[in-house]
Amino acid sequence: MGLSPHEIVGAITHTAPFTGFPRTLNAILTARTVFENRGVLPLLRLPQQQVTADGQAEAAPLE
Repeated sequence: MGLSPHEIVGAITHTAPFTGFPRTLNAILTARTVFENRGVLPLLRLPQQQVTADGQAEAAPLE
């Protein structure tokens, strides 16, 4: 149990207003290095959501 890499990066991102962007960016890059060293799959860009005509969210395919 624990947080996924996306959740960890999300938590770090939310610190930006309190710590400033440079420190947040350094923390994200450090987390990325830790993920790579531990063999965690690289973080992929999440698919963008598109809204269909009936108002339902539909995930767009990754490029």
